[in-house]
Amino acid sequence: MLRHHRTTLAVLAVWMASLVLAQLNPVDPHAKAAYFVTNTTTGAEYVVAMNFVESTGDIYIHMSVDSSRSWVGVGIGDQMQGSLMIIAYTSENGTGVTASPRIATGHSEPELVGDGSMFEKIWTDEYAPNCNTATPIIMIAHGVCRNCSHLSTNKLDYTSKAQPFIFAVGPPAHLKDDSLDAPLRRHESFGRFTMDMTQATTPRDFSEGADYG
Repeated sequence: MLRHHRTTLAVLAVWMASLVLAQLNPVDPHAKAAYFVTNTTTGAEYVVAMNFVESTGDIYIHMSVDSSRSWVGVGIGDQMQGSLMIIAYTSENGTGVTASPRIATGHSEPELVGDGSMFEKIWTDEYAPNCNTATPIIMIAHGVCRNCSHLSTNKLDYTSKAQPFIFAVGPPAHLKDDSLDAPLRRHESFGRFTMDMTQATTPRDFSEGADYG
């Protein structure tokens, strides 16, 4: 049974005043970021944190969900049609995470964008030591989608204080796949939330991304 979850929970927006370039770490702990946390109708806690670089279209993203869920995703806009979505699920070895950018063409399964290579995993973030891993308790995806903001036909307004996003959580299943376009079972929970983009956007070009700690 498909369960609909429309949440009105507020996004906790965190702003750090200065942007300090980190020479050895590709993630700047002082970068702007916005966070969204909710419990789905199935009781699985879903967390996403994002940072947007306006000048490059890069999207830095951190997602986590209860590992009993087969997959998790977040997308730009208030509907699936035309939404760029970042989808993550457990890798074939059972301990890693596979993540890929996909475009939703309607209420059907989102399709992989190109060869998916624009999504790059981040491994060196000191604030996320367990990034891109799956345990019996939690699955964590952590990376950057290069020049991805423009791929969504749903508008991304960097000045909006209430930019809409969608999220979805897959049903309990044992999806373990290294393929970037692995087939997904229909989501069991989904919802919408808004994010203050003025608190989540870095206007200039830099390589550091957000503090997801």
